Amino acid sequence: MKVLICSDSHKRLDIFQKVIDRELPEVVIFAGDHSTDALDMSYVYSGIKFFIVRGNTDYFDRDTSDELVIELEKEKILLVHGHLFGVKSYMSELEKEAESDGVSMCIFGHTHIPYYKEKNKIKYINPGAMQNGKHDPDRCRCRRGDGHWRCRRICRHTGPPPDPPHRAQTFPRGRKSFDRL
Repeated sequence: MKVLICSDSHKRLDIFQKVIDRELPEVVIFAGDHSTDALDMSYVYSGIKFFIVRGNTDYFDRDTSDELVIELEKEKILLVHGHLFGVKSYMSELEKEAESDGVSMCIFGHTHIPYYKEKNKIKYINPGAMQNGKHDPDRCRCRRGDGHWRCRRICRHTGPPPDPPHRAQTFPRGRKSFDRL
């Protein structure tokens, strides 16, 4: 199964469409901010399964949830935008929620900074902001095989993102993937 993880498209449907055409995913997981962009793409790409949550800029989207717990390939995943858990300042609230939901993976957005951390057997993934690059926007591509997820961050940044104190692990310079997630 090929999965595209993205967030924060901020009305850049042109970029969103290019990414889907390039990645050819079977599933798109969209972690909010301009949820209507993902909804629009779900109509254009009706053969692709979309999981969508709304973010802090989705004021008028009353139909999309703030939080989803989904199951892909027998893996339980928490999908949120992150603003309701204060992820720009700390991760503890999101970690508590992920643990209480009994998930093995938590996907979030909001910070616009690619991020990965594993804590208590839960993988925390933020793909960064799709709006961050016209030619190579931030996103994360995952494949499931051999009973494990293999994820690769695809990001326009040439160096590592800023590392605020609460960020336990970001994608290190030169390393673009985490095998056996």
